[in-house]
Amino acid sequence: MSEDKRRFKTIIAGRPYTILANKPEEHLKTVSEIANDKITQIKGAMPELDIEQRSVLVAVNAISDAISKQAEINALKERISELEQGKPLASKTVSTKVTTQSAQVLEAHKKPVSPKNTTTAKQRLRSQSKQAPGMPRASKEKLLNRSTEMEKR
Repeated sequence: MSEDKRRFKTIIAGRPYTILANKPEEHLKTVSEIANDKITQIKGAMPELDIEQRSVLVAVNAISDAISKQAEINALKERISELEQGKPLASKTVSTKVTTQSAQVLEAHKKPVSPKNTTTAKQRLRSQSKQAPGMPRASKEKLLNRSTEMEKR
């Protein structure tokens, strides 16, 4: 463990977590509060989702926001560079560049996946010899049917 990192204890969605980070405590406290707020918002909008599903949606939204913000930063840096070089305003606006930059940021984060180590949700569900805890057999079969339908599309 790096000497810069510190332990921060928090509660997110009613569960205790210890976060190792080199960020100030106030930053981590704010992150925890935002995570709790987002989980609560999703719970209000979709009460049928369990905590894991809500957490995944929070993570997906956070990654989407991060990609958009990085694309915006990249477009603004490019615009600053153009202004520093004395170039006149281009016909493209920053928002148009942000869309292009989002695709580039997303592409940069794609990693090749080895087909040998890849299993589908369908394969994982079938490989479980006994019923998943907290998941009725009917739900497991419903998930298998959905994944089969999705594969056909």
